[in-house]
Amino acid sequence: MEEETIEPASPFLRFQDIIPQERMAMLRVGLVGAGGIGAPCALALAKMGVHHLEIWDPDVVSQENMGPQMYSPKSIGRFKVNTLKNFLRNQAEWCRVTAHAELYTAQTQHECHVVVVGVDSLMARKEIWKSIDHNKCDLLVDARMGAEVLNVFSVIPREDGDWYATTLEGEAVEAKCTAKSTFHCGLIAGAMAAREVKAWIVEERTKVEYMVDLRYLGLLGMTQEQRQGVYEASKEGEAA
Repeated sequence: MEEETIEPASPFLRFQDIIPQERMAMLRVGLVGAGGIGAPCALALAKMGVHHLEIWDPDVVSQENMGPQMYSPKSIGRFKVNTLKNFLRNQAEWCRVTAHAELYTAQTQHECHVVVVGVDSLMARKEIWKSIDHNKCDLLVDARMGAEVLNVFSVIPREDGDWYATTLEGEAVEAKCTAKSTFHCGLIAGAMAAREVKAWIVEERTKVEYMVDLRYLGLLGMTQEQRQGVYEASKEGEAA
């Protein structure tokens, strides 16, 4: 009697009606930063079904990364991107990761449809915004973290460039190095950034710039239309 062949279940079975796997598999995502936000975001994207992921980060894992970031003591002294690539290979073998142990600059060449920014300074974000091709990049997700407060911006460069640029102005808020980042906040920020990619894929983009304060479970948001209105009003004020 011939034995019955049992097909293995898809790793995406539990959410295949929520996240379209054909579109996720075709998506090419670039991730700038492999630290407190970038590493959890990479894991979330891979688990959601992204098959092509490029990561840029010139940093190596250090002792102070043990608590707030997704790295173990065995990784100390190794490039974050290479450590993250090896980790993702075990967690999501379908995801092809290209690791770049270098800065993302205007000379960086890639074919990514989406760029997720998870760096730790406003200056770095300014340089990334200048460097990306606004005509080729379909979506930019900028996740920011400070201790227990996070911000997430979902940006279509061709449409939202003017108001997004205003969020890069001024000086970043400085904090003591002992009150700068936490693992739980980075984990949530990375997951929310990955969720914005999914929302864009299924045409349910939040279109809200939101800030979450984990200390009080507070959520403050502004729609893209409101943000655009604030931007236009500021320009009218400058002209007057």
